[in-house]
Amino acid sequence: MCFYEQSANVPLQISWPGVFEGGQRVSEAVSNVDAVATILDLAGVQIDRWDLDGQSLVPALNGDTSGLNDIAISEHFAHGTDRALGMIRSGKWKLCYGHGEPVELELYDLDTDPGEFSNLAGVAEHSAIQERLLKILLDQWGDPDELTARIVQDQEDREIVRNVTGVGTIF
Repeated sequence: MCFYEQSANVPLQISWPGVFEGGQRVSEAVSNVDAVATILDLAGVQIDRWDLDGQSLVPALNGDTSGLNDIAISEHFAHGTDRALGMIRSGKWKLCYGHGEPVELELYDLDTDPGEFSNLAGVAEHSAIQERLLKILLDQWGDPDELTARIVQDQEDREIVRNVTGVGTIF
């Protein structure tokens, strides 16, 4: 339930000796969902025929990062939450969003504030980046009220299963 870098930043290493040159480092944000598109691309499957969340990293593995969208989205909809929680990372910027009344927003410039101590959400100087990142996240989700309603229903369903099975209850 935490999107700070120590929790959300997962290093990705890809190695295929003889196919990709080693020692490359990509600074753009990529995501675990890119693995599916990358594997399909490596298998020779035309990925443009599929509606995939991720993008193939094969061009970047061959040294061309110009096509990377530089976006990683993390979400928490699981046990212990009562609303839609999401994070989007692009370049040096990270936006954390908690849907509700009031909406919770955190915006960080990871270059100048790698410890994420200075929340820049609501600062006029950064409103354009805040709006851009929030739009990308909400476009991914659709209606956040509907998503939150599904999350709450899922939590209630899990509670019923725990009560019936006794699995996951605390004694």
